[in-house]
Amino acid sequence: MKTIWSFDIETYFEIVKLAQSHGKQPGESIEEEFIEIMNKKQIKPIGHSELTKEEWLSEAASKGQSILDIETDNKGEQTYKVIKPNEN
Repeated sequence: MKTIWSFDIETYFEIVKLAQSHGKQPGESIEEEFIEIMNKKQIKPIGHSELTKEEWLSEAASKGQSILDIETDNKGEQTYKVIKPNEN
């Protein structure tokens, strides 16, 4: 089961900055820093899902939500994609 979180971009940058201060290199897991910041800010998961990431993103967009999808490859290169709601 996958856990779904919702937080702002400033929180994301705080997680990355903490990971960098711990000596993490691009492409390394920042799960430890993620959990530390989520606990510090008392941010709780918004839900759980059995859906794949792609299925969940498609469903969220179909319900009118805009999503910033951040992908990191094994070299640490990031790509950003804005998924906008389906407009009928």
